[in-house]
Amino acid sequence: MRTLSVLLMAMLLTGCGMFNQRPEPQPVEVVTIQVPMEIYQPPNINPLQMENVRWYVITEENLESKMAEIRDRLGGEFVVFAMTPRSYENLSVNIQDIERYIAQQLKIIEYYQQATQPKIKKTEIPVK
Repeated sequence: MRTLSVLLMAMLLTGCGMFNQRPEPQPVEVVTIQVPMEIYQPPNINPLQMENVRWYVITEENLESKMAEIRDRLGGEFVVFAMTPRSYENLSVNIQDIERYIAQQLKIIEYYQQATQPKIKKTEIPVK
């Protein structure tokens, strides 16, 4: 009886672990999928549309005739915006600097547009 109680006690302490065989764990497979990031490509802005500017060169010799011409164009008023030759040169240099700046910005934008375009792999099919 003592043997039976020891055997019963041993079975109670070990529980069902004796009969339950655990399966061997399966190795975990890690799969990395590279998903291309979609980057917003803003539309190109409209190009500049410059309006015509008319220049008048007024000297002492043509002052009276230009005054009359401008009065006719403005409906009786005479208004002139004037600048010195040096100021005109400065205006020209400033405009060239603006053109250079815009051209450089356009190159930077073009670079980033090309760098962020989705990469499409082209498969070549041999032609027979």
